[in-house]
Amino acid sequence: MIVELCKMHKKCDKKRDIMTEMIFHVDKMKENWGENFETYYAKICEAVDSTQGEIMKYDGEPILAVFHSTSAGETEKAGNIWNYDLPYLESTDSMGDTYAPNYQTTKTMSEEEIISSIKAKYPDFQANAGELFESIVIKERSEAGYITKISVGNMEFTGKQLREALGLRSTNFTVTKTEDGIGFTTKGFGHGAGMSQYGAKYMAENGSDYKNILNHYYKNIVIDRL
Repeated sequence: MIVELCKMHKKCDKKRDIMTEMIFHVDKMKENWGENFETYYAKICEAVDSTQGEIMKYDGEPILAVFHSTSAGETEKAGNIWNYDLPYLESTDSMGDTYAPNYQTTKTMSEEEIISSIKAKYPDFQANAGELFESIVIKERSEAGYITKISVGNMEFTGKQLREALGLRSTNFTVTKTEDGIGFTTKGFGHGAGMSQYGAKYMAENGSDYKNILNHYYKNIVIDRL
């Protein structure tokens, strides 16, 4: 599936890492939705059938319609995540996400656990337990509030790198010292680019149709027919 998607686009290699995050398997749906799987899956099939033959294009080419669960109230531009800008994946407001369950959560980890987790992905990482919190410096956030540069110990990371190393829900987070270690309070869930699922749900519940929603999250696109 990834290969077929890739053939539809120019500069295939630069976009491959984005497309690998687009695949959502039925087994994962069953795991996430449990007893609601049949109902939700039927809705997906209905949506697919009713829009069959429609395609989103930008400048005459099919777009990469990336999506995520929940933004931090504003989506992130693609270039801040994958270092590859796409003109239709700009930051846009998505305030409906602030009403989502678990919009804001805190994950607390011991300093030893943090050091071990980072070192597992980055063997050259060095830091001392007891001094780790003081070494954490958020150096840069995007306009939408997502961390793009953060230093920890002897290394500097992107927000995406640290999120993956520590298993955080998003790159929009704050860091606090707690009695049990270090707390990472995140807003949203997912990489933050493209369409927010909870944001789209909120828009639909407030009267927007699917074309309004798609044009809100994917800028200056054309919904065409194959």
